[in-house]
Amino acid sequence: MLNKRCLEIIKYLIDHEKQISIRELADVYEISERSIRYDIDNINYFLKKNGFRQLNKMSKGIYEIDETKENLTTVIELLNASFYSFSKHERKEYIKSICLFSEDIIKLHEISETLSVSLSTIKLDLKEIKAFLSEKKLNLKFFSKMGLVLEGEEEKLRKAQLKFLLDYLEFSKDELATKNNIEETLGYKMISEELFSYFEEFPIRDIRVFIKRIEKHLETVISDEAYKVLEFYLMITLKRLEKKFPITQREENENFLKKTKEYNILLKELKHFEENFSVEFNDSEILLLTELFLGSHSYNFKSSFYEKWIEIEISVNEIIKEVSQNIGIDLSNDKILLDGLLNHIKPAIYRIKNDIVLENEISNEAKFLYEELFQNVRIVCNKHLRPYMNKSVPEEEVAFLTIHFKIAIDRKANISKETKNVLLVCGFGYGSSKLLSQKLLERYDVNILDILPYHKFLEIENYDDIDLIISTLDVDEHIKYPFPIIKVHPIFSKNDRMKLEEYGLTEVRKKISLTKLLDVIKNECTIKNESRLAGSLKDFFASKIFDDRDKYNKKDLSNLLSEKNIKLNSQAKDWQDAIRIAGNILVENGSVTNDYVEDMIEAVNKNGSYMVVAEMIALPHARVTESVLKTDMSLIRLVDPVIFPGNKSVKIIFPFSSVDQNEHIEALSELVTLIEDYDLIKIIEKTEKPQQLIEFIADNKI
Repeated sequence: MLNKRCLEIIKYLIDHEKQISIRELADVYEISERSIRYDIDNINYFLKKNGFRQLNKMSKGIYEIDETKENLTTVIELLNASFYSFSKHERKEYIKSICLFSEDIIKLHEISETLSVSLSTIKLDLKEIKAFLSEKKLNLKFFSKMGLVLEGEEEKLRKAQLKFLLDYLEFSKDELATKNNIEETLGYKMISEELFSYFEEFPIRDIRVFIKRIEKHLETVISDEAYKVLEFYLMITLKRLEKKFPITQREENENFLKKTKEYNILLKELKHFEENFSVEFNDSEILLLTELFLGSHSYNFKSSFYEKWIEIEISVNEIIKEVSQNIGIDLSNDKILLDGLLNHIKPAIYRIKNDIVLENEISNEAKFLYEELFQNVRIVCNKHLRPYMNKSVPEEEVAFLTIHFKIAIDRKANISKETKNVLLVCGFGYGSSKLLSQKLLERYDVNILDILPYHKFLEIENYDDIDLIISTLDVDEHIKYPFPIIKVHPIFSKNDRMKLEEYGLTEVRKKISLTKLLDVIKNECTIKNESRLAGSLKDFFASKIFDDRDKYNKKDLSNLLSEKNIKLNSQAKDWQDAIRIAGNILVENGSVTNDYVEDMIEAVNKNGSYMVVAEMIALPHARVTESVLKTDMSLIRLVDPVIFPGNKSVKIIFPFSSVDQNEHIEALSELVTLIEDYDLIKIIEKTEKPQQLIEFIADNKI
């Protein structure tokens, strides 16, 4: 059996031209020459067993080996492994990698030999690993005289593989690499090597081209962390499809998903993908890919046509109100916050439902730095969002949402900023990028040209407008850029501020309130066109001015639902006719064109009757297009109910329009609360005159 001295002797061979002297070694180790000869016999036995050349006696006491230095280095690595003591965590993680990625039957004695521990130790580790796999709905089944086989639904296996890859690997250009935060021990190196071997010579570049094509067709920008999820998942999928292991019978959200833009783009693009890789994506595969693209952490996610999107938008509004009450800061009029939360939460619901975890490397720091706010957001978000997913909101997602609220709180200071063109390159997604952006805008004379994930930054060809790049990532130093590149932490520390100030960025003053400025002008002269004046002031003062007029022009239910917008005894032959009757009120008000009314009908045909939000009540609506002239709402009560798709009976219809996807939310929130808490349906059924309903809404102002 070899000992550590044998390992030293082989290293000595490499350093001394592959020749050794027994007497010299005996002197070095202060042992007898006989002990050195025993070591040489053991070394030769090991070399022969492992297919290497042996040490040959050249003359008395002199031995030499005719073997390459590369092979001797391999011998040292083998011996290092045999002497290495694996930690329990290393053993368990290595066994997980074998269970999740092995294409053969798992043999315990082979794992035992590799890790140099007893079978009993491996079996004890397996108990914990089985519990881990059980949480993933996977099971290790033992076959007598053969070994273990991992069983479970294909989709569950892929999600477990995806999580494991995200924990250990990252991309370095078009190659796989071990993540920087993984310890450089032999145990973790073996895990990485297992994964590299599984994806050996994999065409990563082709996958990236495919994702970029989808990204281009969707006219969106996918963040780096979501990009990584998509890359790894497509790699896993191609490997599994090559082995004839497809996902089957996936029907969840099928009707909705097939009507999305993502599904239809994937349907076309995957045909080229299938030809290149000689695989076939069935309908279930395409549906899951659709959900992944829907759940990608987009920088400009604007789609409103999710299932239950009305309820989700109302819930987000309620989250803002409740967090505002808890922290004692009113953020209910912050449209940037509302838009940011909607951008994040809609795809997050798909991620959470499908157990897709986005990396958030500042999650712990956000939790630590803003602990009270983090806990507040976590409790409120779970209260309002859990019903859509039947799961708690993961801490990684809570951290992103906390950052949005921190941005909004900071925005209350209304700090001004002057122009210096800055491009932000961030690897942590929309929330943390916006937080960093807000911090920069608050403190320095900068104009943020854009916020880009790293892979998009590399595609830039024209640098003319850029004065400075601020990045949360290491930018490739081999590429020469015509401007300074400053790396900062996403949380933006005191040291980061000192770095930027060294580049001449100076503090800025507070913003000017546009409302107060207009009041001063009104006191001194007559304003003929206030809207045009406000626009001119905003253009002139640019980012130095704060447009706070919206908070004085809130579109609540009382503002939108006037007496002329209510009809209490309408007759309709079917649901389409009912929508046209209710929609024509909006047309008569000059709020929408006739095209919008037809768009509402088409939306029901396309997306089903999710617009029926409660028993007997429907909220028809359509996308924001040129056919929407202003935000408005009407109400009709039918004499006899009509049947919507899905066999849903409706007697009360509230169609609405919105100029920006946000202006209607306050009114909708009030409406839903009145339905749920104040028996609005019964009130509408009993009401004889529109004015009675108007008074009821005013008396029960939320």
